[in-house]
Amino acid sequence: MRDEAKERLELLSVIQDLGYESLRYSIFNEYGPGEWEVVIEFDDSKQVYNVYATMDRASYNKKLEFDNFEDAKNKFLEKLDLTIEINKLFVENGEVPEYSSPLWDKIEADIENMRCIVEQEIKNVILRAYIMFYLTKRNSFLGQHICFLKMANFKLTVGMNVHILWGKHGSLIR
Repeated sequence: MRDEAKERLELLSVIQDLGYESLRYSIFNEYGPGEWEVVIEFDDSKQVYNVYATMDRASYNKKLEFDNFEDAKNKFLEKLDLTIEINKLFVENGEVPEYSSPLWDKIEADIENMRCIVEQEIKNVILRAYIMFYLTKRNSFLGQHICFLKMANFKLTVGMNVHILWGKHGSLIR
């Protein structure tokens, strides 16, 4: 005998474990599915599970039928995976995704922005630390003695008249 509550709970648990809560899906709902949802439903008259994905304006692709819950569950999760991959590709190519989700919204741009912020903070910390070092040791420098500080691919060159931070690509930051 089929236990719909148990099947629903199993799917919701897997969705939560995968971090897919922001996706649009419909699990054994009695109302009609919305736009861009992955749907699993049970047809009582045929005693089969239907799995499909809706599109805009209530259209949908082919309904797949399964005799058992395990196969239907696997196809449902596969369609959720495909939803993520397709929308990541849309975003990567500068196209509009089906809908907004943190699973694909500007992921690469956010990572690049974070990398730039961290890199800038490293530069600032190194510069401040070495300026403090230079100011406290200033009197001990004779002539044009040069000290190098290497950290995170940066080199700070300090002499009596020179204060320059070189980036990892040879860019000059004063």
